[in-house]
Formats: sequence, C-alpha cells, structure tokens
Amino acid sequence: PTQVLLSQAYKPTSLQAYKPTSLSYCNENSLSISSRISQLFNTNYNNRIGVVLGLLFLLNVPLVAQNVSISDRIKLPTTPRRYYTQKNYQRLLLLDRTLASRRNFMEFGSFHTTISDLPKEITIPVVVHVLYKTGTDTKLLPTESDIKNQLNASSNDFRQKVKVEKHLADTKEKFSDKNALDTKISFCLASKDPTGRTTSGVLTVPTSVTSWLADDKMKSASTGGSTAWDTEKYLNIWVVNMPDTVSAYAQYPGGPASTDGIVIDYRYFGTKNKTDKKFPYTDGKTLTHLLGNYLNLFDLWSETVLCGDDGVEDTPIQNAPTLGFVDYRHISTCDGNPVIMSMNFMDNTNDECLYMFTNGQKRRMIVCLLENGARYKLTLSGESQCGNVQALQAPPNIVNTSPTVKFYEPVTCRIYPNPAEDMITLDIGLAKEGETELLVTNTLGNIVLTQKFKLNEGSQQVPINCSQWAVGLYFVRLKVNGQILTERIVINH
Repeated sequence: PTQVLLSQAYKPTSLQAYKPTSLSYCNENSLSISSRISQLFNTNYNNRIGVVLGLLFLLNVPLVAQNVSISDRIKLPTTPRRYYTQKNYQRLLLLDRTLASRRNFMEFGSFHTTISDLPKEITIPVVVHVLYKTGTDTKLLPTESDIKNQLNASSNDFRQKVKVEKHLADTKEKFSDKNALDTKISFCLASKDPTGRTTSGVLTVPTSVTSWLADDKMKSASTGGSTAWDTEKYLNIWVVNMPDTVSAYAQYPGGPASTDGIVIDYRYFGTKNKTDKKFPYTDGKTLTHLLGNYLNLFDLWSETVLCGDDGVEDTPIQNAPTLGFVDYRHISTCDGNPVIMSMNFMDNTNDECLYMFTNGQKRRMIVCLLENGARYKLTLSGESQCGNVQALQAPPNIVNTSPTVKFYEPVTCRIYPNPAEDMITLDIGLAKEGETELLVTNTLGNIVLTQKFKLNEGSQQVPINCSQWAVGLYFVRLKVNGQILTERIVINH
C-alpha cells in the first residue's frame, strides 16, 4: 500500500461494494446472506418488506424518522452496523479549509517515523457522556458497570488478553505473522475531572433531544448536548440515541478540539446484549474499531475511491467493508484479488469474528501517542487518572527517513445538482492556484470526460454538460496541487 492523502473526501461506494459474502466461519449454523435473502423473498410479505428496507439502507436511503425513541429501538437495529467516521471527516473538511494540510502533515509523520523500541504501557483516561431524553426510562441506559465492562473489553482487544478461535487465513495467508498481539494501549474511566475533583468518569445528561444526527451537536451544551472535557487530556465518548442509518463515528486526530472524540449509539455500546443471539454486535468491538480511528487508523476500505489505501503496509487492499460472517478465500475485487483480513478490528464483520490489529496498525497508533504526536498529551494525564502509568517518550532511535516535508494545500469540491439531468457545476475551492486534471468515469471504469485547465486561488465554478451521458452513477476525479478528490454524481434524465 502507498501513502494516501487525507484530503480525499468520503463518498459511499456502490451497492455492489457493500454486498456481503455468502460464507461463514464464526458460526457453523449461520446461513449465507444470499440464502437468507432468497428465503425471505420466498416467504411472507412482511419479510419481503424487511429485505427491501435493508437494500435501501445499503443505498444510503434514510429509512426512519429522526424522533424514534430509545425504548422503541434500543435492542435491535433494522440495518447492519454503519460507521460514519469517513463521512464525518468529509463534513469537517468543508467546515475547516486548513484541516487537510494538518492531516497531511500528520500522515507524513506516520509514514516517516521509524520505531525500533517497544514503548511502555499506556492507559488513556476516558470520560463518557450518556445522553438521554428527559422522561426516558433510565434503566435502558448503560450503567457505570456496563461502561467499565466495555472499556475492559476494548482494552482486552488492544492487548489481546482474550483467546479466540482463529480464522483459517491466519495460517493459509500468514496473517498471524502480521498480528501485533499486544499494542500496549489500554483505557480507563477518568478519576479526576478538569478541576481536579474526584469523578466516576461518567456523565449522565438529560436532554430535550430524542435522536441525534451525525453533526456533533451532542458535543456541546449550547446545542442540547454535553460539552467535552479538555480533549487534549481526556478521550471523550458520547453514548447517544441515533437513527438506524448511523451506528457510530470517531474524529481523526487534527480535527476541531471542541468536537474531538467518539460518538456511538446505545445499541452498539457495551457487552450486555449477550442474550439476544440475533444481534451480532454484542462484544464491544464497535468501540474498539472507533478507538482505532481515534488513534489515527483508517477503516480497511476507502469510501473515497474504490480500492483506496488505508495507509498501512501489512493490510490487504480492500474494496468494501465485510459484513456478517466470512470464510477463508473471501477475496477483494482490487488488484491481485487479495484475501480480505476480515478478522481485523478495522473491518466490519460480526463482533465474534474480530480479534486483531496488525503490526503496521500498532505502529500508526504508537506514533500518534509519542512525544509531538497528535494524541501525546493524553499520555501525560495517564498516571494521575489511571494509576501508575508512565507517559510514552519518543525512543532515541526514531529516525526521519526523508530530509524534506511535502506540504499540500487544501482543495475542496462540491458538485450540484446531484442527482442531475443536463448540467452539473463543480464548485472548487483552492488555497492556491494550480493546474487541474478532471476525469469522469462510469461504474465500469470507462472514461466519459477528461479535461485539463488552470484554476485560480479561491472559489470558482466549472460547468459541465452531461446531457449526453447515460443514466447512472459516475465518479468525478479531480487532481490539483498534489491532491486527488473523488466525488460521486448520479445522472437521471
């Protein structure tokens, strides 16, 4: 895998990219996804409706009203787990034109910092904001014990303290050789608040909001939520009620301090739903995945461009998230058709199937926590918050493998209208003028349009006539100032 620029914005891939496989290994009795769909279509009307709703979800069509209460939907979502971290990054890029430059600088550090010595153990202090609508039965909310169990489960994931049944690919593809085993990272509830007073690390906050959208409003008291504690010293987690189309999201390092942290729906938080065998996300792996994002790991799949890179050398290139259960030889559609590392915490298989980070992923997280790293200050409060834990110090044998740093100026692009009929407009924003290459392809990879032109600093609009394009989905690729942006446009004459 090669270096990927973080300025590439998130866009969902096609329905085909989200199609689960039909094989299983985690549960001998589990039916294939395709078999289940076939059975449902051959049974009653209500089940057919359920299948249609599931397919609409995969197409990113909103399915439910935003005011569904916790008590109505706390146990089972109607759709697979859907991470929103990449889309949240796209949203932040539009709000902050300097974010891309900060992220690219961090990427340089991630790729060009070499660590020879293993760091000492570190525990990150956590504050959990549990938000609920006034009048909701609080018995449905996670308790302090539930929260501790979740943090313990995620700590065990990061330290690989729990033995699990290994996937066949561990030996056949030698994934076991890439297993980091112990990242040396753990998590605890904070014992002191920002003023130094003793705290449980759990804030239970009544609000007037029934269901939260993925817009960070839950992170401020001024918008009905709960304001973050100092995000340089605490990992903030908001446990809230969200619509079925969003399960959880994290903020990558480098984003706004006031919104830094993790947001997760009640149903995906904790390990207390063990009695519900129909719910496949009961082991707390959703938070483990998000903690990886928070510590600068990307999902194994890129939703910027198909077969995009996650920036880690020892993970296979993956075309889409893996859903459900998968057996050996579940392969990617990307170049070389590598076997997918479906047991990796940064994929999206069922919880019981996930059990490893790679050495490359461990390295990215450790670099993020080293001195001068984006999350370094979290380690300084570890000893006072979580016991006798020492902050990580940069080992003396860290070397910079490149004498110069290449900086990239931020680029933004918005396409409207979308869907479109005869004309579309590219609204492009540049921090500095540059030569621009435009490439439009259809879902088969056929080139529909290619242009080269020079754009000035600032915002400008580029009109494109699409009246002769066939109805369907197109990918608009823009290369300018060392960055590549890919957007999606639907033509519907």
